[in-house]
Amino acid sequence: MSTTSFCYHTLETVDYQYIHAEYKKESSNSSEKTKGLKFISIDEFYIGKKHKFLTFVTDLSTGRIVFVGDGKKGSNLEPFFGKIKKYGVQTKAASIDIGKAYITALMKHMPLTEIVFDHFHIVKLVNTKLNELRKQMVKEAEVLGISAHKGTSWTLLKKS
Repeated sequence: MSTTSFCYHTLETVDYQYIHAEYKKESSNSSEKTKGLKFISIDEFYIGKKHKFLTFVTDLSTGRIVFVGDGKKGSNLEPFFGKIKKYGVQTKAASIDIGKAYITALMKHMPLTEIVFDHFHIVKLVNTKLNELRKQMVKEAEVLGISAHKGTSWTLLKKS
């Protein structure tokens, strides 16, 4: 193992341990953390090769982290949903990415909560589809003998 990979692995482990230690310290009073919870964000963060991902549930009104789970599966949110049910909390809206796991979990456990897709993922999806359309248009133009490569992105993105 090289020094660089040893340092990275050590930092990754320290980060993981710090996040869990801080969260456990804060979560001693779960009813207080979920009190008044109306708008949440659910997102996963890559934390390194060994631990991979952590899922964070954040109170969007206060910015507080109300839950941290290992991994990025919808089932990793089960303890959070248990707390919500136990304390009778009904959120109004949840901001999530477009992943099927979070959509399915929210629809199952919090059916009255409005799902709001994270704008970053929507913009990324639209840009991907526009780029695919642009490439298709260029190919079709080349078949017809028309040079259409330069400026097609601008044409697709400009306001009419």
